[in-house]
Amino acid sequence: GTGVPRTPQSTSSPSRTISPASKQELPSPDKMSGRFSPLLVILVSLAACGVCTGTGVPLSRATFQPLVSGSPHLWLVEYMSPRCGTCKEMEPVWSEFVAKHGGRVKFGQVNIDDQDGMALAQDHGVLEEGIPSIWAFDRASGAGTKVWGAFEVPTAGELEEIIFTNFLKDAVKGVTGLLAKTK
Repeated sequence: GTGVPRTPQSTSSPSRTISPASKQELPSPDKMSGRFSPLLVILVSLAACGVCTGTGVPLSRATFQPLVSGSPHLWLVEYMSPRCGTCKEMEPVWSEFVAKHGGRVKFGQVNIDDQDGMALAQDHGVLEEGIPSIWAFDRASGAGTKVWGAFEVPTAGELEEIIFTNFLKDAVKGVTGLLAKTK
């Protein structure tokens, strides 16, 4: 040969060795000061996109507190299951509503078919109310209030009236600031 070491092409061989030069050393935690944690980067990215999926930011127990409860914004969160017939009917209505109002409020979605989503729904008492349902989370207290949930799927216009005319009108009486500006 040429004197240049060659690496075997097959990765399935049990005798394959990796030369020390090809190994990537991960920095130790003390060398990572000043760097962002991967979870923080993900959370900031999700919050920045706001309506990444067209249905809102996917929420879990890990992301709910920093994104929703710790937010200066009003959040509307849909609790749903992809296996639920009414949830499937609601999907295009919710997507249209999110697309139209993404600049006014923040949107999230919790899939209760995921173990973490189910736990989050239980934490918020959503299962007693049923799915699909839409909850508003007050930025001051972090408390959730059911604003829609029924077997009759509304149009996007009807949902807008339910949330912005009926619910938020009552929620913002005497309130100033960001919540009042959602009207």
